[in-house]
Amino acid sequence: MFFQIVINIFEIIALVSGTMYVMKFKDEVLSRYFVYFLLFTVFVEIVFGWMPTAIYYLDSLKGLEHYFLLNNNNWIYNIYDTISFVFFLFLFTSLFNSKKVRKIGFLFTILFLMFSIFNLVTSSEFFNAIVSLNFIVGSLLLLLYVIYFFFQMLFGDQILDFYKTLPFYIGIGVVIYHLSSTPIFIYSKYFSETKSPDFTKVYEIIITTANIFVYTCYTLGFILCSRKNKSY
Repeated sequence: MFFQIVINIFEIIALVSGTMYVMKFKDEVLSRYFVYFLLFTVFVEIVFGWMPTAIYYLDSLKGLEHYFLLNNNNWIYNIYDTISFVFFLFLFTSLFNSKKVRKIGFLFTILFLMFSIFNLVTSSEFFNAIVSLNFIVGSLLLLLYVIYFFFQMLFGDQILDFYKTLPFYIGIGVVIYHLSSTPIFIYSKYFSETKSPDFTKVYEIIITTANIFVYTCYTLGFILCSRKNKSY
């Protein structure tokens, strides 16, 4: 519960910072959509992230414990992960300078979406754990997109002002987050709190640290870029 509260605090800080940023730079469409995504993330985390805990501890909600979709949130996070990957893939693809690479990026994003939906429908993990195959494929694709974006900045004019670009901070955040969280998500389905309390503690620490890092990157990006000219 403590770790979830900490994560929620950093998510809300990033959302507030982003809201202030888009109010200042209203013509930055990608930034505005990114803030919408953060708002969606906070909604999912607050409502569905806390729903099983609220049902367990609040007597007024005890009657909901028989509703599996409310008492279990693995399904909503599997859907959220797919939406998250597709959003970030589209975001970075739209930043590619080459039209040919953009078309390829959009094509692979759509193929990933179709693959993820099929896998969610057919996977036995949907209600029980993170659908690991979706997470692995999505993480690999996202890493490739972000790396290409960084190389594009490195060999372009943006290298001189990389610290002024909001996508740079977003890219750093998502790369580190997925590099650190993907292995722990893959193995989490093989352990439980009752059978493997030590793994559960490690899991919570790593996931919390990764979330703190990614949302701190977002917040710093909003703050630092708001002091400069337009971020991109």
